[in-house]
Amino acid sequence: GRPAIKNRKFSQPWKPRMPAIYICYRKEDAFGEAAHLYKEFSQRFGKSGVFVDVARSEPGQDPRVVVDDHVARSGVFLVLIGKTWVEGRDAAGQRRLDNPLDPVRTEVAAALAHNIPIIPVLVQRAAMVLPADLPADMAGLASGRPIELTQAHWGSDVETLLGRGLFAADLPSDAIVV
Repeated sequence: GRPAIKNRKFSQPWKPRMPAIYICYRKEDAFGEAAHLYKEFSQRFGKSGVFVDVARSEPGQDPRVVVDDHVARSGVFLVLIGKTWVEGRDAAGQRRLDNPLDPVRTEVAAALAHNIPIIPVLVQRAAMVLPADLPADMAGLASGRPIELTQAHWGSDVETLLGRGLFAADLPSDAIVV
């Protein structure tokens, strides 16, 4: 493990952010890919090192507070972007990203506000989002360097994602790095 680092002002030991990896996705757009990444990362980094959605929140908790807390403590934020991610519509026919309470918008905006490293992960041959596609509080996502995950090259694509080096810091103590 990492040695304890004392904060001179408060004399508190340094504690890593938990969970280290936040996976943001739309269920109808990238559920399968998110589930596969969660399984793979949980095996490598431990379940405490991966947060995949508000399903891990407790009954009675405000999901927005839970999301903001987990995002703020993450070491890296992955946004899985499928073909319908930008233009996805709600039951009323409105574009989801235009709703300030949309969970994906809330998560991405929180990651940007907390200056968490963001990696756009393109799935299903999706194109990278453009700034004009996004509300102002999400526009910073468009400047991220994306990585594509494909079914045909899943293993090597995941290794490329891991090779970005962003997962080396703030891993939980039960992490298994292969």
